[in-house]
Amino acid sequence: MKKKLSVGVSLSVMFLSLALGSPVSAKSSIDFADLNDLDAVTRVKYDSLISAGVFDGVSEGKFGLKDKMNRAQFAKAAAIIFGLKVDHNVTTSTFIDVKASDPANGYALPYIDAIVKAGLTDGYAPGQFNPAGEVTKEQLATFLIRGLGKDTEARATTGLNDQTVSTWARSYAALAIQLKLLTKNEDGTFDGVSPATRDLLVLSSYESTQHYKPVGARYAIASFRVSSFNAFTVQINGSLPDLSMAKLNLTRNGSPVTSGYKTTWSVDKSTATLTFDNKLDEATWTVTLDGLSNIDATGKTAQFVTTKETISSIAFLSTSDSLPNEKRIRIDFRAANQYGVASALTANNFNISTSKGSVIFISGEQAFYLDLPDGLVDGEKISISIVLDGSNMQVSRVFQIGDKRPVPLNDSNISKTAASVEFGKFIYTFSKGEKPSGNEADDDKFYVPIIVTDAQGYKLTPQEIYDQRAKFNIFASGGLTLAADPISNIGFHKGMIAIANVISNDRSTITIQLRDNPNVKSVLSIGPQ
Repeated sequence: MKKKLSVGVSLSVMFLSLALGSPVSAKSSIDFADLNDLDAVTRVKYDSLISAGVFDGVSEGKFGLKDKMNRAQFAKAAAIIFGLKVDHNVTTSTFIDVKASDPANGYALPYIDAIVKAGLTDGYAPGQFNPAGEVTKEQLATFLIRGLGKDTEARATTGLNDQTVSTWARSYAALAIQLKLLTKNEDGTFDGVSPATRDLLVLSSYESTQHYKPVGARYAIASFRVSSFNAFTVQINGSLPDLSMAKLNLTRNGSPVTSGYKTTWSVDKSTATLTFDNKLDEATWTVTLDGLSNIDATGKTAQFVTTKETISSIAFLSTSDSLPNEKRIRIDFRAANQYGVASALTANNFNISTSKGSVIFISGEQAFYLDLPDGLVDGEKISISIVLDGSNMQVSRVFQIGDKRPVPLNDSNISKTAASVEFGKFIYTFSKGEKPSGNEADDDKFYVPIIVTDAQGYKLTPQEIYDQRAKFNIFASGGLTLAADPISNIGFHKGMIAIANVISNDRSTITIQLRDNPNVKSVLSIGPQ
């Protein structure tokens, strides 16, 4: 079905992108055979984005006009168009599936890092970005609206009455249409869950440049949204100069909220995450930016109305329809709530059934183990269904049994041995003299998360990481010293690297490597406050 877009022609933001250091390409639309039939107006749009380095071809001489867009491609486009700070020297990611060595999507690592820091997205699933995954049309609308700093405006917009759009995305789609970033199909539907193609990304990205406004001299709240079942994200329209002066005052149904949550700021000091001790309930929340002299009075306050959590979708995280022929397999799923983020529910809240074998819930996670019976042969089919208790909401998939591992497991439990290690998301900075208080709830910044997987890609639990602590060399340089036993065995911080104290304001690094294979390592750089 043909999609139509009406956009104006302006290069102002392209000039801004170039001024911010975006790469410049000598290519234009004439270098790609599948762009030869563009009309004159559309060609100007493509040329401006290609020459600014926002887009390149999928292969020599081919732009890939109707190819499906992936999340890595969008990350690059969004980072450049919205003038985000991109550190091209970064070589490691907080996401386990984002690797600089990835031949297909490794180029996008610094751009992914930039859009996450800017609050446009927090990933696909915990610890995962899914760079090769498709971007749906409704996801594209949401990304663009947030990038333009219009998240609050979107929530105040009446959502589309369109069953082809997920409930959580209807107001974003409606505003995207109003702003002419995207359009409905000829049959009147938006078709939100359909994959977005590269031509749609180009034209919607170009139109976004008509609405983008560079950060001015006065600070304001660009967006205030739910980012988890127990957290809000507040995005400021620029990096704050002094976090010690800036304040975010929060009220619930008009009453001040001064406890029961903690505030953490992104490294670039533009995005705050307010994480609560408990799940968000039904209430009207208001946040106000205060403490600075140059605050825009018209944009210092934002509001969000939370409702009782409902589940909007259930999906298997794996895109593969095959399962290894093994005794025990871990299967992860995602139950998203009305805000499009992972809900507070765990596997115990679902009825999970399988046509072969048995299911064991993984406590506290949206995941379960599938124990397969002996005697299965490659090619056999297994049907798995996940049904939300007390509802008709469900997801089902038929999987095909594939090959066994080269070395089959003899025990019914998977024995995982550390084979790779990465640092998890860490957003804190330090000042000389800081050290843990001893109160676990207040000491998050002194524990650095790590992600450890075995040779088959299974993620080790915090307890397994601690049990295998002798397999790691861990050391720090600069202004930090680590605990005598650097792998913590304490409560929520079990399996993390423990920082003992801060001895100077120097930039610091923490390195972790496998003792039996020192080439397998990860390095985290931490700047002074």
